[in-house]
Amino acid sequence: MRRAVRVVGGVLAGIYALLCALALVLVPASAEGWFGLEPDPLGGVFAILLALPWSVALMALSGDRMGLWPAMTILVCGMAVNALALLWLTSGEERRSR
Repeated sequence: MRRAVRVVGGVLAGIYALLCALALVLVPASAEGWFGLEPDPLGGVFAILLALPWSVALMALSGDRMGLWPAMTILVCGMAVNALALLWLTSGEERRSR
């Protein structure tokens, strides 16, 4: 059972990381018009949702005058914290049962 929880947690973390990577590629691609995409102001919504709650907290602290790349850094940090929390929660099953 413990091994199954770790495996499922690893798979979920991998799927989450893949979705985060795709959402992060969509942000500058939409903003800069890469791959023939039309500029869309809502291109970063998926990345913001995947980085919740850290994205809201960090962007509230930084103010309104943030460029694309500092905002991307905040989103990457929020996504990394979420992925690490998911891995920690699923691997913690082994520690709690001892």
